[in-house]
Amino acid sequence: DIAMDYGGNFNCLVVGQVGDDEYKFLHGFHVKHPLKISDVVLQFKRYYRYHKRKEVRFFYDHTATATNALIDLNYYTEVMAILGNSEHGQWTVHANYIGATPTPMFRHQLWNQILSSSNKVLPFRYNKIHCEY
Repeated sequence: DIAMDYGGNFNCLVVGQVGDDEYKFLHGFHVKHPLKISDVVLQFKRYYRYHKRKEVRFFYDHTATATNALIDLNYYTEVMAILGNSEHGQWTVHANYIGATPTPMFRHQLWNQILSSSNKVLPFRYNKIHCEY
């Protein structure tokens, strides 16, 4: 699984995987301005270039469907195009549109639950080295 956050000064991509009884955050990639979305996606592709099964689920929200006057592509389309090209290996992408971003309060409460040491419903684990942020 991959998901991203898009911005003018900072772009990031997180990699996760469902385990038997938990969800694992495996790796986080990021770039700062002047680097762009394409640069962080290429970081992912370079890192996983030797991965035998080049297949991901790409989760994106309404912020990835935005367009602007500078480029013809929206963020979602740009990411899909880069993942699908042959540079550093071509990936099969299963796109999952999750709708509008939840409110800040909802996200705050959700992360409080996820990060709670008593949380048994949403067992998340983080790779200490590659996903420290």
